[in-house]
Amino acid sequence: MSKRRLVELVKVPFAGVLTRLCLRLVVKYKTNASGRSCAAIHWGHEAHLLDEHNRRGGLMPTFHDPVADGDEAREAMRALAHATRAFEDPTQTYDVIGNLIAAVRSLRQVLEQVAATHLDHRDRALTGAGDSVAGAADAQRAANALQDSAWHLGFVEINLDAASQHSGRIVWQTPLTPASPHRAVVTELAARLGTAAPFSRPPQGPPRRGMSL
Repeated sequence: MSKRRLVELVKVPFAGVLTRLCLRLVVKYKTNASGRSCAAIHWGHEAHLLDEHNRRGGLMPTFHDPVADGDEAREAMRALAHATRAFEDPTQTYDVIGNLIAAVRSLRQVLEQVAATHLDHRDRALTGAGDSVAGAADAQRAANALQDSAWHLGFVEINLDAASQHSGRIVWQTPLTPASPHRAVVTELAARLGTAAPFSRPPQGPPRRGMSL
């Protein structure tokens, strides 16, 4: 896949800012056994998900309305928080960490851009009483706080990257079938009595001959 084609894919409007991350626009350049490019497979899957999202009435990113796109990003994060309450497959955590790294990078960029907006337009800032000096000071303080937040996110990204490396080295095993609780009790009792079968009959001698009363 050429760089130009990849740029075209990135420019395609997807189902949301964070949803685009989950749909994996940046694909690995590999080829499967049939010779079909994995990039083409992923692209077809992403297009299918986008069509399904649109049929269900999902919002499309505007790329020019920060309020609407911010609302959609908030809802996407709420959905992710709900979905990650329990993982049936722990191997999925690696993909989620990768998406979070990309999301943090985008969030850091957003914070820097919002801070720059406060600085660029502080000459228009007024308080409720019409004080331009105090309004400009508030714009400066807001920009400083946003820049500090973006700076701290740099450390969040570093820690997430470390978590991704550690998680990527894990080979998760399939869950074992839970043992019967009754079997566990029998095993513990056998260990205490010093016998493998605590409820088995004791050994008997040779059978007696003759009539018994």
